[in-house]
Amino acid sequence: METKTFEKFSKITLPLILLTFGVLVFGIYSNTLKSPFILDDGPKIENNSHIQLNKLSLNEIVNAGIKSSKSRPFAYMSFALNYYFHRHELLGYHIVNIGIHFLTGLFLYLFIKITLTLPAVRLNVKHTDLIAFFTAFIWLVHPIQTQSVTYIVQRMNSMACMLFILSFLFYVKGRLSESRLYKSGWFIASVVSWLISLGTKQITVTLPLFIFLYEWYFFQDLNKAWLKDKLKYIFIIVVVIIIISLFYLGLNPIEKLQSIGDYSRNEFTFSQRVYTQFRVVLYYISLIFLPYPGRLNLDHDFPLSYSLFNPLTTIISLFMIIGLIGLAIYLARKERIISFCILWYFGNLVVESSIIPLAIIFEHRTYLPSMMIIVIPILLLYRFVKPQWINIAILCAVLVIFSTWTYQRNKVWADKVTLWRDCVKKSPEKARPHNNLGEALANQEKTDEAISHYLKALQIKPDYAFTHYNLGISLAKKGETDEAMKHYSTALSIKPDYNEAHNNLGLALTEQGKTDQAIKHYLKALQINPDYASAHNNLGISMIIQGKADEAMKHYSKALRIKPDYVDAHNNLGLALAEQGKTDEAIGHYNEILKIDPEYTKAYFNLGVAFGLQGRSDEAIDYYTKVLQLDPGMEEAHNNLGVFLMQNGKIDAAIDHFKKALEIKPDYDDAKRNLNTTIGLQKDIEQDIAKVQKELINNPKDPEIHYVLGKLYSTKGELKKAAAYYQKALDLKPIFPEALNALAVLYAKQKEYGRAISIFKKMIELWPDHINTYYNIACMYSRQNNTENSIEWLKLAVKKGYKNWDLIKTDKDLENIRGSSYYNELIKRYP
Repeated sequence: METKTFEKFSKITLPLILLTFGVLVFGIYSNTLKSPFILDDGPKIENNSHIQLNKLSLNEIVNAGIKSSKSRPFAYMSFALNYYFHRHELLGYHIVNIGIHFLTGLFLYLFIKITLTLPAVRLNVKHTDLIAFFTAFIWLVHPIQTQSVTYIVQRMNSMACMLFILSFLFYVKGRLSESRLYKSGWFIASVVSWLISLGTKQITVTLPLFIFLYEWYFFQDLNKAWLKDKLKYIFIIVVVIIIISLFYLGLNPIEKLQSIGDYSRNEFTFSQRVYTQFRVVLYYISLIFLPYPGRLNLDHDFPLSYSLFNPLTTIISLFMIIGLIGLAIYLARKERIISFCILWYFGNLVVESSIIPLAIIFEHRTYLPSMMIIVIPILLLYRFVKPQWINIAILCAVLVIFSTWTYQRNKVWADKVTLWRDCVKKSPEKARPHNNLGEALANQEKTDEAISHYLKALQIKPDYAFTHYNLGISLAKKGETDEAMKHYSTALSIKPDYNEAHNNLGLALTEQGKTDQAIKHYLKALQINPDYASAHNNLGISMIIQGKADEAMKHYSKALRIKPDYVDAHNNLGLALAEQGKTDEAIGHYNEILKIDPEYTKAYFNLGVAFGLQGRSDEAIDYYTKVLQLDPGMEEAHNNLGVFLMQNGKIDAAIDHFKKALEIKPDYDDAKRNLNTTIGLQKDIEQDIAKVQKELINNPKDPEIHYVLGKLYSTKGELKKAAAYYQKALDLKPIFPEALNALAVLYAKQKEYGRAISIFKKMIELWPDHINTYYNIACMYSRQNNTENSIEWLKLAVKKGYKNWDLIKTDKDLENIRGSSYYNELIKRYP
């Protein structure tokens, strides 16, 4: 009867619950949508080449997960899908994390609601539906969950917990189902959900034990005879857990455990870790009940326990834990749900807060344990405070306070600097927050402030390899290469397999001209990590210095296979190809860069160089102009743009750019020469114009003089004056082929293609055998994207004997017909 009531209530209220949960959860996390990648996000997501899918298929997704981690493939599959759709755009990753959190809260609500309706619970309170609602809702908006939701890589944690509670929900639905078919279906779904959770994060390994406990508590009514009869299943469950553990830890689990993070770096001993956890477990409870943002910290500096009595709170904490577990056992019959919730809390911390030597404390570890512990105060409130409106008022006040605190806490995650400043404030004597704040400041070009935090970190922990490495980077930026190299070397003496330090030491050696030594460090970095794209790229640069272009190109290509969106490797490979005369291939790499990063200035500059080498001056001008829009202070771009403007007759504009190049770099010899040459040319043109103008006064009806003036003004860049003189020449002498052609070319330069075509056609009427004119008309129609007419005129040009095949293959004017079947057949037929 109660189950039917639950189902009826669910059908009525579920849409409203979905809306309420969804609006508030997305609201309080709305200020995290641009929160950056931090800590493990870097190696596991941002720089993980295995998840960088370029095509969507089941095989590719599965491979991305397995190659990234054989123990947590499903989490990495989700990251791979994020990468495919969003690349490194943070919004998509955060929306998925928030969505997982929302679904977990929904499943938690359904699970608690069903549980509270079970006859064995024996609650002496009404409104169990509201207890479930407020439990799930308060858990959803609880500030302590921010680390599991906003820290992107902790999707492993939240996703595993979502599948854990879903698996539990499926099990309960199966137990309550009267249909054998449905019962089997629910149980299969439960097992599948659990197995996927294990492949997401192994904290869910305890699920079978909790299901066994749940069965005994709520379906077997704590029947001792049943428990005695089913003890063999406990043995089977323990064996299964051991097998699963060995699967993840290998046949030498001790060695695997000793290699874990902070423990392997001697941050604590095994006994210190175990003793400290007694206090940590109780500290987590305090955070659950008083999660004020000032108490929350990504990187707690939790003092170690050195024995059961040092500090004294260690033994006190141990007795409190024993007492709470004893209380749970004592309350099992009278307060079954409270008993179960206490055991849920401690049991779901057993993986991460017991003997496995993981880092001492992280708030995301409370994500699963906190789910049921929140039931207890809400249940007690409904039991002892009778007027329902007071309960609702109190719980709504808690919701408002927790939501506000969560929103405030999430502001700290806005960027790396605010996050690590918060950690430094709360853990001032811990090295890692200072190191990471230094990194964040260095990324914002605040080098001196970054260095001060690196020095503080080294004062706290002199053998901190990561800080020596980061300090080296900042010193190198300041030009203090020798000091930088000392810190890279110190980092390597502490951590010989530090491939990033080998790579950066190689860079410093390259800068000093010690290429052979640099290569040794790049090779060492690649020996440690063959998929280190940056080391391949830098090794390629060193090979270029040694004149080994082919070897360099192999390493650039390897870097791109590892990291297809590595713009520096694309750029370097393009430069190497251009040096070998493979300009089209180089252009392909530069264009690929601009697809990845439309503001990569070097690509625009190199495209300008490449098109200049191909004689495509208009395109070269376009790309140099784009360079200067992005970086007005690039003197080389000003100089090169000036050269092409001069060649196109835009003398005044060319002079302006040469002058700007010299303002930026006064000793720029090329710009000085070009400026002097252009000024000389300008003077010569002015003198020639003045001389011809005098001739025109004496011979105003001489078409040749008008034509010469048109050419001079065209060279000077004054195109309107040039057109006027060409037209005057034609008015005086209608059959004047040079003036007609010059006027048509002028109109083409000004993109007045229709007027250019009409003049070229007039020329053909007068001189049918002028084959270049047929080709020019084909180009004009192509410029107008009139493919049909362009092809027809190109056919006529070829038929008439036009044979400049190099121009046909490379001419930008024919770009719009290159995809046509006629053009491709034509290129195949002729050399």
